[in-house]
Amino acid sequence: MSAVSGEETIRTQIERLFGEGKSCTQCVFLGLQKELGVPGPSLLQGSDGLAKGLGGMGSLCGALVAGMMAIAISEARSKSGDTVSPMNEWLDVYMPSQREQVFQRCQELRSRFARQALGRFGSLNCRDISGVDWSNPSPMDLARYYAADGRVKDCMDVVAQIVKDILDLQASGTSARWIGPDI
Repeated sequence: MSAVSGEETIRTQIERLFGEGKSCTQCVFLGLQKELGVPGPSLLQGSDGLAKGLGGMGSLCGALVAGMMAIAISEARSKSGDTVSPMNEWLDVYMPSQREQVFQRCQELRSRFARQALGRFGSLNCRDISGVDWSNPSPMDLARYYAADGRVKDCMDVVAQIVKDILDLQASGTSARWIGPDI
């Protein structure tokens, strides 16, 4: 399992991870692994179910969802070590929990993603970003996607931007405090 190293740029790291066969969602977690301290392979493997538009359906970009998960995991760990305190909906009304901060950070990440994706691809959906209907990909679509100048590069750009945005939120104090060194 390769993580991102300090001497590479985030975009170069994401390209390398894609080249190793990692999914977009796995690349988000690996791009933030030092900061999150991802606990073993389970989360990384589980995140693969979000790839290709939430389980290969081509819908909402799974990398965005993985980024939101990364924010929530980071916030939970920064507040309580390695454990997440139980949530109580009734108490949240009277005693705001870390959930509000997580929601605010996720909303900011989604806003940044929407500005980029809507402006560039006209959609937040994987099928529009990648140009592939992942539920029934044609050989022609896959060839175009994986070509040297194909849309896979757009996906790498999207993933790298999500990682950069999360790090930017962290640096500006708008995101959770990370555990570990900066990338």
